[in-house]
Amino acid sequence: MAEFETRSFAEYQSPDDETPYSLVSALRRGSETAWNKLVQIWGRTIYQFCKSRNLRHEDAEEIVQAVLVKIYRYISEFDRNGKDLKLRYWVFTIVRREIATFCERFLAKPGSAGGDAYQRILQEVTDPASVDDSAADFRNQLVSSILSNIQADFDPRVWQAFEMFGIQKIDGPAVAQQLGMTPNAVRQAAHRVRTRIRNELEGILIDGSENSA
Repeated sequence: MAEFETRSFAEYQSPDDETPYSLVSALRRGSETAWNKLVQIWGRTIYQFCKSRNLRHEDAEEIVQAVLVKIYRYISEFDRNGKDLKLRYWVFTIVRREIATFCERFLAKPGSAGGDAYQRILQEVTDPASVDDSAADFRNQLVSSILSNIQADFDPRVWQAFEMFGIQKIDGPAVAQQLGMTPNAVRQAAHRVRTRIRNELEGILIDGSENSA
């Protein structure tokens, strides 16, 4: 079933990375593939996070661009051995700062419509007590973006076999009969998708040092 999958992350994503440092390395090298993937997945995540904070579409788009510019400029300063071990937390910190900066500029304009809403957004993103909940939201939105991207790389029947056999726990022969596959093909499909998901989430979301993120 190799024809059903394109390993677009293979250039820089290693399942053995504690953090997606190979992605960081690729970004530092100026890899077009890495940057396109960053914009596609992380850009969507940042936008969704902004919208979940009730920022307007055009404002969320502006913040996404500002964050991506900051990542481009400062990726060389990312240090997985430092305090901000996880790339996602480093990016999350930039996102919070950019939202705060945008809200401050917005509120500084006399007579800006929606000032009360943006004041509440500013208070939330600058409140230390809200960091953990906000970080969890960002993490969940990142998972959703990554899974959507992974799903697009698989034949729909392979993904359906994974969902039915691997998630819904439907008996393999029953899945095979419904999808027109052999039971062994169903198991292989589920294994390939699980492996792909684990490889791409590992270091960003799944490891034994989550508390350090």
